[in-house]
Amino acid sequence: MIEFLIIFLIVLVGAIVQGISGFGIGLVMMAFLPLFLTVKESTLLVISLLIIAAVTVIIKTINILNGEVSERFLFLRS
Repeated sequence: MIEFLIIFLIVLVGAIVQGISGFGIGLVMMAFLPLFLTVKESTLLVISLLIIAAVTVIIKTINILNGEVSERFLFLRS
């Protein structure tokens, strides 16, 4: 159980670094995850999280390009 908590904290620190700097989640996570998981498991976890992050960015970009966000701001102005 303590191992899952440590892995969660490693992922959290990586996400904080990613949020602040715009990159680095893979660097931080791959520096520490192999201490608790195999390299193969660590790589799969990092790639899975990066794919999820990329999909959310793509969805947000599509919404902006479709005007959904700008319509919300126009509604807030009036």
